Amino acid sequence: MIDGTPILDVKPYIPLYDSIPRARIPDWITSSTTFRKVIISDDVIKELKAAEPSFKHYSSCEQFIKALSQILRNDIRSHFQRCLKKTKPQLPKARPVGNCGAKSSGNSCNLNAIKRQYEVRMDVIRVLYEIDDENNQVKVISFGIIPST
Repeated sequence: MIDGTPILDVKPYIPLYDSIPRARIPDWITSSTTFRKVIISDDVIKELKAAEPSFKHYSSCEQFIKALSQILRNDIRSHFQRCLKKTKPQLPKARPVGNCGAKSSGNSCNLNAIKRQYEVRMDVIRVLYEIDDENNQVKVISFGIIPST
């Protein structure tokens, strides 16, 4: 209870992380387990190393990157978010790939390659990333240090 309000935290059973004998796993859990390749550019790694003194819960940049990769290689999006591209290819926060709106007629806008940016917060770091479903990979775009309050 927090301030008189009950807190209920419900999570699905995932055998990779939990161990309960004879547990049954719903199909929607087993069908959505996809591990992705995590791509972090050398530039982002350099910037993370520079931010290392700000870390509160990780002793090194390497430890932070290892934890981040373990999180991002799992598709942590909800079922709704994973299926969003199929149902609504254009959203205000999505950014099309290509020269959309460019006056040049030689380049076209690829609306099928919409890139959505996602965010995860770890320690004092806010990480922005994109998921490329077609190539089964996650690309870390940038990060920022979350200001202390």
